Amino acid sequence: MPETTHVVVLGAGLNGDRPGPLLTRRLERALAIDAARAQDTPRVVFVVSGGQGDDEVRSEADAMADYLRGRGVPADQIVREDRSVNTGQNLRFSAALVDGTTPGHRATVVTSGFHVYRTTLLARRVDVPRSWWTMPADSNYLWRYLPYHLAAAVQHEELAALVCDLRWVEAKTRRLGSVVGVVADLELSDTPTARILRGVLQHAAHLLGAIDPPEALGATLAAQLHDVPGLEAELHAYRQTLSRPRLEPTWPMPDRPDPARPYLSGHKGAVTSCAFSPDGSLLATTSNDHTARMWRVTDGAEQAVLSGHTGGVWDCAFSPGGTLLATASNDHTTRLWRVADSIELAVLIGHTDWVTSCAFSPDGALLATTSKPC
Repeated sequence: MPETTHVVVLGAGLNGDRPGPLLTRRLERALAIDAARAQDTPRVVFVVSGGQGDDEVRSEADAMADYLRGRGVPADQIVREDRSVNTGQNLRFSAALVDGTTPGHRATVVTSGFHVYRTTLLARRVDVPRSWWTMPADSNYLWRYLPYHLAAAVQHEELAALVCDLRWVEAKTRRLGSVVGVVADLELSDTPTARILRGVLQHAAHLLGAIDPPEALGATLAAQLHDVPGLEAELHAYRQTLSRPRLEPTWPMPDRPDPARPYLSGHKGAVTSCAFSPDGSLLATTSNDHTARMWRVTDGAEQAVLSGHTGGVWDCAFSPGGTLLATASNDHTTRLWRVADSIELAVLIGHTDWVTSCAFSPDGALLATTSKPC
């Protein structure tokens, strides 16, 4: 284990000769990371990164260092990087500075708001690790949609590393009050680890949510993953981050699902709508993964995958007789499918923007569709 964990604070402007409000929030976030660490974990060294702008009386690094000293941080736990003038230089110069003194270090980059995703793209270029589970609680958009953006950017390795990291699983479950969002994240990754973890979390979803006390969530998550084949390395790494005392199982949970029964993979993106067939035997679902799917209600088995749309599918509707299924998409089309054999019968073109919903008339002779305005 390294002897030091570095927290890199990116500059955000001064108010006179002191950190401005945004920069003060970042510094307080960095102090909170230090305060939250367990006693047996590496000490924190703060890397304050920011040069002196044309309209500033001193460098951001100097102002941040003085702020931290005023909050009781010893001088030997503060490293100043005072040359950078943009985010890319912040990351590159800080990484070089720390690598020169502590090879193989761990680092957490503290930024805020809409800068977070931009920062991770820059951080990837200079090989700075990302600890997304330390994001501020008010970064609501990223907590919900970061994995989706990684998938859309074809960052498969980083996506898999994120959604399979149990620190992310715990943190997102705590933020959203449910593990359902984490399960949706795991749908975006097709690695063996993601598939196994998704299945376990689906089975234990009723146990993983709002827990009193909140600190019990980590121990509960670890207990549910105890002795699960294929998750040994992830669980071992995660257990090192949990505080003590805590309860741990000594043998597998008695309600563990049958490993011989595979988990259904389902959609690879967010599910956007669903509809039952008139006789209740089928359930149709749509997703932004460009597909619609039909499922048998009796056993939950997937009956068909309807592929053909070139954009996300936002709505679906069965005809009154149950012989047809209509799907509406942001590819500007509506498609008709024959339910019996999942054959595409027609592509309805006319809208010039996303088709957002569809509905059959009571006699099944007409299909109405709606669209976003041009």
